[in-house]
Amino acid sequence: MMSPVEKTPPVCHYQLEVLDDHGLFPCKPSLTGRFVRIRKQEAEHDDIALCEVEVFGTKIVDTDNLAWGMPTFLSSEHKESIPHAAVDGIFNCHLKGSCQQTAPGDKWPWWRVDLHRTAKVSEVKIYTCYQCHSCDDNLFDFYIETIMDFDHDPNVCHHQVSKVNESGTFFCKPARDARHVRIRKEGLKEDNDAIVFCEVEVYAHSTENHVPNVAVLVDSKTACENLMKPPKPGDVIGFKCPPTPLASSIQIVKHPAYDGDTLSMCEVEVYGTPGNRNWALGTKGYIGEAHGNNTNNTILHPWNHIVDGDISSQYNSTACPTYFSSYPVILIVDMYDRYVLVDKVVYLAASGNLGSYTVENAVIILYNSDTNARNAVACKTGRQRFDAGYYITALCSGEARVANHVILENDPRLRTMAICEVEVYGEFKYLKTPSIGYRHLPDP
Repeated sequence: MMSPVEKTPPVCHYQLEVLDDHGLFPCKPSLTGRFVRIRKQEAEHDDIALCEVEVFGTKIVDTDNLAWGMPTFLSSEHKESIPHAAVDGIFNCHLKGSCQQTAPGDKWPWWRVDLHRTAKVSEVKIYTCYQCHSCDDNLFDFYIETIMDFDHDPNVCHHQVSKVNESGTFFCKPARDARHVRIRKEGLKEDNDAIVFCEVEVYAHSTENHVPNVAVLVDSKTACENLMKPPKPGDVIGFKCPPTPLASSIQIVKHPAYDGDTLSMCEVEVYGTPGNRNWALGTKGYIGEAHGNNTNNTILHPWNHIVDGDISSQYNSTACPTYFSSYPVILIVDMYDRYVLVDKVVYLAASGNLGSYTVENAVIILYNSDTNARNAVACKTGRQRFDAGYYITALCSGEARVANHVILENDPRLRTMAICEVEVYGEFKYLKTPSIGYRHLPDP
């Protein structure tokens, strides 16, 4: 069928016998259509039960037609006109709603298609309502224009004065780069005059997109490959990036292809060389108050500024607040499902007049919540005290270094914690989602 409401569509096949599991039904002769319907004669308590339907044939819409299926816009719309009817691949004006028409009384009517790409438009073909009585056949004295963007004047491809009967092919000489094709009339004097046609096709000698539809930036400054053509639903797209230094963010930018265009994605994956990756970045941080020696009595508070990538180190600033307590304080980085063979831990101490050492007699603990393994001897800082503003680097070695938590226990006499950022480096070992209610500290 060419329309879902067609009352007397041609019949491809009539199946009388019951099918066992599947059937193949050729249409002889081949039929042209947009819809396939399977139906049964009226019968009480008789349903159609299908698991899969496949339709094979030859696509008759010219794939070089750049306008097919693209968004359309018009100055006004006739009540019986259907949006995008002129780019749906249906040329039959006898079908209701298969043609596009502006509203009566529109003195300056226009119709426009957005090609979703920049093309060197060379040819425009228009199919009219010449053989039909369902719409007004008055396509004459109109302009075909190509538009690159709306900051510049359009280029007139063709001015057609005489009436177009069944169809007309109009050439743009010279062909010009454009993203939009517009058909318009001007200064209409008759109320029943309008822009009416059933299909518009746009062709180009060669096409080139000058503006990427989707761009990927590493840390908002290093550009990866661009996607020049608008993606199709279900596409899986890869973007190769140049050799890049360490980066903490990926930015995906889409240039709108038409009014109301959106950026829709189901999944984003990022690949690279993780040897120098900071595995703590973007995870979770906690401050703990140790009430006694039992870890079950430790009260935790969210402290995510230590893993946000902001290395501002001004004492007691928004990016680096200092935590004061009446109890010994511990600092926890929770990498959640990332289990890393930790080689190095870096702490950035707050800078400013703190009046005492920032870190003193610190103990760094690697904790694996999957196995409840605790290692308090693997990571060493090389000294006992660190002044304000220091980068404190702890190198880790030995066995049992696979962890998803890194814990800093400061000297219990220091009831403050003034660490601005924590970085964790090492070899990624495995990914495993912790169980519900998993602990951030080893069992007592």
